[in-house]
Amino acid sequence: NDVTVHFEDGAQSRPDYLRAIVPIVYFGEYQGYRAIGTDSSFFQSPDPSFQFSGGRGTDAPGEIVIGSQMARKTGFKIGDLIPVQRWTGGEPSSETINLQITGILEPTQSVWDKALFANLNQAQQVLQSSQLDGRSIWKANVLNYFLISLKPGGFETLRTLINSRTVAQVISVPEQKQRLQQLTGTGQKLGFLMTLAVLALGALGVASMMITRFEAMTLQVAI
Repeated sequence: NDVTVHFEDGAQSRPDYLRAIVPIVYFGEYQGYRAIGTDSSFFQSPDPSFQFSGGRGTDAPGEIVIGSQMARKTGFKIGDLIPVQRWTGGEPSSETINLQITGILEPTQSVWDKALFANLNQAQQVLQSSQLDGRSIWKANVLNYFLISLKPGGFETLRTLINSRTVAQVISVPEQKQRLQQLTGTGQKLGFLMTLAVLALGALGVASMMITRFEAMTLQVAI
């Protein structure tokens, strides 16, 4: 919010390069689909652009929005109740929370199509009930991730600020996507070379067998 940040050593920083900060809290799951606590700023993200195929976002605890793939594979509709298992890491709890579907998202061709989205207060209620108060100095006000939208040229300044002065770590989504594409491309090339090697070995084996048979046939003709 363009507010000056003060550090213990007296240093100050005024991060005027932020466009938006989106909170992400994983708090539950349903049949492998993860439930995320966030706020309305998440659905205002330009990349990907979120549109509702029906319904609306979540205004209060007890409500949830589901991604397009989750809706298609489970058959849930707006108004249905989903028994979401509590999950704060490790194995999901057997305890469930019934959340009512208020909206369904259009496909985004991303991982968000497989997720469920609830109000941030709902997620913090789950964390509070899981006795997180005794394990964290932040009690239930814990966030797994911040998704940060920056103005042009702001990433290096933010990375220096966060990585140098906190225990958190900043990563660039475009950089990580490029790295994954490079790794995927390398894997495809390696797989292609392995396929060629297997085909070559198979061809040599067949050729060796045919030569041996031809030699045997020559001997039979001679006899």
